[in-house]
Amino acid sequence: MILFHGTLEENLKNIKKHGILDYTSDQWLMEITGRKFCCVSPQPTSGEGGNASYFAYGFVKTKNQAGYLVVLDVPREILKSKIIAILDNKTLDDYVKFHFFPRQEFQEIGYTLFQKLIEHQQKDRYFQKLPFSCEQKIVEPKDIPYQKDQRAYYKKIRDQRFMASLLGLQITDELWDLIQLFGSWEAFFEFLKMHFGQISTLDYEAFQAKAWQNVAQFWTEFYQRFPLPITQERQQHIQDWFSPKWLRSRQLTEPTENCQILCQSIEPSSVVGFIKITTPSGFAERFRNFRSKSAFSTEVWKEVHQLIKQKD
Repeated sequence: MILFHGTLEENLKNIKKHGILDYTSDQWLMEITGRKFCCVSPQPTSGEGGNASYFAYGFVKTKNQAGYLVVLDVPREILKSKIIAILDNKTLDDYVKFHFFPRQEFQEIGYTLFQKLIEHQQKDRYFQKLPFSCEQKIVEPKDIPYQKDQRAYYKKIRDQRFMASLLGLQITDELWDLIQLFGSWEAFFEFLKMHFGQISTLDYEAFQAKAWQNVAQFWTEFYQRFPLPITQERQQHIQDWFSPKWLRSRQLTEPTENCQILCQSIEPSSVVGFIKITTPSGFAERFRNFRSKSAFSTEVWKEVHQLIKQKD
């Protein structure tokens, strides 16, 4: 099976000698794998969660070196024995953005926000007077609170960070993204109500005050202590929303076109070759004029077939 892995020029010598090593330790994935892994994908381009090309061009300017796609050919039976987890890229992207990133903030101010929306609802039952927008202030990333969880890689996707004012609370752009996901105040209020509607202030404060090892532990035990009152099929996707269990339960059993494969180290004998796709000044000349992912991907596959012929 042909697979791709994105890397920089400085790593080529090591990959030729040792293959793709299982050194990756992204927190949002380690919480479901319990161990380090290497990342490969069946396509050169896909969602940000498993875009091999991103790892080849995402850091070329800061590192001042070329970016490469590593082309691998791993027999399916061998790959099957190495797989730790398979994740759909869209699912992974959504999990990081709407579950993992805002979970600490939701832990710390979610209950307060729920109470403030209850107060607002007493004079505006359907939230018609509450604009579905917020007053934003651009800030430096270092000034954003709620930094317990890892931010590397994904934080580079957002060009600017902001804080927003909402009902007297200061919220981050990450929590605002989650609010926007629900599309209306009524829908987001229902989400809050499912989490906090049956919990007294004293019970929540006592639960929150415990000595939690990390945010993941808080939410894992929260959903055990306070099960969400899910009564309808349309609400099922909210189950375990901020817990690693949400992503763990959505693992795939077989690779698909748009997935990320987390696996054990891949031997150097499986390396077919390397495709240079970027330079410090931008895309390599061969790939410079493509305006879509599909056109870029088609050209990469042409190069893959040439590498296979050369190896044979």
